[in-house]
Order: sequence, then C-alpha cells, then structure tokens
Amino acid sequence: MKNSREYRPIVLLDFHDLKTEVLRPESVVIVYSESENSTGRRTADIGCLCYLSRAEASGKKLVGTAVDPTTLDVKRIPTAKELVNYLRGGSAASVVRKHTEVKRFYNWIDKQNKHFLFDDLESMKSAYCEYSLHLSNQINLSQVGGGISKTTAEGYQKAAAIVVSFALGLTLEKVRSFTALIRRTRGRIDRPSDIGSQEERSRTFSALVNFIDEVH
Repeated sequence: MKNSREYRPIVLLDFHDLKTEVLRPESVVIVYSESENSTGRRTADIGCLCYLSRAEASGKKLVGTAVDPTTLDVKRIPTAKELVNYLRGGSAASVVRKHTEVKRFYNWIDKQNKHFLFDDLESMKSAYCEYSLHLSNQINLSQVGGGISKTTAEGYQKAAAIVVSFALGLTLEKVRSFTALIRRTRGRIDRPSDIGSQEERSRTFSALVNFIDEVH
C-alpha cells in the first residue's frame, strides 16, 4: 500500500516564547534545548498528535513528523493547544519526558480497533480505563523479563489522565477517579486489576461498621 504520509507545514514555537498565541495547534512543533549549556536544539511535535496516521519519530532538520493529512481529527485540536501549554509549564529538561508519556497514550489509542472521540465523556473515560489496564498488564510482563516498571507505568497513567482532563475539561482528580491508580505504596503497587479486591474490602468494612452500630 502506498505511503500517504508527508511533511506538513509546521510552526516552530520556541520553548521560552510565551507571548506568541497558538492559532493552529495541529501545526505546532516546540523547539527547545535541554539545558542552558546545550548547543543542540530538540523538537517536540505536539501538532502531529491531531492526526490519526503519523510516523513514529520526527524527521531531521526541524521538519516535524510525517503525517497523513487526510487523517486530521479536528476534535483533537483543542487538546493539542492545552498540551502545548503543559509542555512549556515546567523546565525545558522535562519536555522530553512529558512528550514521551503523552505520545505513548496517543499511540496506544490509534492502534486500537475502535475510534475514541476526544469530545465524548464515555469514549475518553473508556480510553483511560482500558489504557490503565494495558499498563497493568505491562507491569506483569516486567516480572518475566519484558514490559515496563511500576514507576514508568505510574508516569504513563498520569500523563493519560492529563490528556483526558484537557479533552473533557475535567479536573485531573476527577479523571483519575475513573479507575484504580497505578502507584507505589510501601514497595507495592495498586493496579486496575486490584479494584475488585479493594471494593470487596470496602464493602466488608462497611458491613462491619453497620454491625457494630446495631450491637450498640
């Protein structure tokens, strides 16, 4: 099948340029240096995430990521605008991590057999919950020599929650309440697969409290 991806017109936005208004988020590529002493310039192509079909990596010489222009999803554009601000909300050194975590969620979404709608609550809630379960499975794989670490999974899930919060206009706390959080607690981790046992413990505790009240 013919490769229909091409380099789209882009807008290079300097990491420190906070005055320029972002008018076409789907075209934005952030340009930054990881440190003050670094002479090299790196890019974070946020705009390409508005396209359902895109290359895995950006091209060289500040051309951005190749995309299939016919796959532009306009419902993703408002989220991309928020992500531009999110990436520039910390230090330049944090851009690589944030961009990698966010891009991983988008890549997972676009590899699924169904189309997730960025302006639909149930659709994005489903994406977040299913992705969380996927991360949980990746943690399990790490025990047999594959997958990802607990710390990495925690960061990936939080990034996904940030994307969903931007897409739906919800608080981060609300989005993270959709399913069990992946987090380290005294050397262990609470995963989405644990939610059944958590609910069972909660019901048991409530029943015990009610029993004590009745006795007294």
